[in-house]
Amino acid sequence: MIKIAAVSYTTSEVINMIKVDPTNKWSKEYAYYLTKISNSGGGNFLTYTALIAKLGEYCEAGKSDHKYSQFFITGPTANSALHQAAVSRGSIAATDRAPVNLLMTTGAVGVGVTNKSVHSTDPETGRAKGRGVVVHEYYINGASGRRVTARTESGKTTYYYSSSHAENTYKYALLT
Repeated sequence: MIKIAAVSYTTSEVINMIKVDPTNKWSKEYAYYLTKISNSGGGNFLTYTALIAKLGEYCEAGKSDHKYSQFFITGPTANSALHQAAVSRGSIAATDRAPVNLLMTTGAVGVGVTNKSVHSTDPETGRAKGRGVVVHEYYINGASGRRVTARTESGKTTYYYSSSHAENTYKYALLT
């Protein structure tokens, strides 16, 4: 988790913040350094601007260090939230909007949301979930429908949408 002004964010949430910020240009190295910051436990920033400044420092210092290239090979999978573009609730399939909104606002299983089951994959990375991370999968509009994955870490729950799940493959897009 990364804290900005005492508010906790997942790495994919911070990535989304930077990508939608018109004052900053996204750099692929940011995903590596944000993950490194989050995993180090040193991700406490007084302001968003302080975080951006720290990312700039990491990128400048790391120009001769190409570990970030390896990160994209052995790090998060291509279907993880760290690589997928975030999606808004208003942009998902129209039939999914009401059930997903209900799930995200109340945590309720019912009308259009079924099968709350433990999920072994962390949607942030696309790899096996780590210690302290709890993940549940929900069927949206039936077993043949789309999936929403809820991820809880340090008391914070984030949601991820997958428009398909053929042969157990997911696209873990952060739901905003």
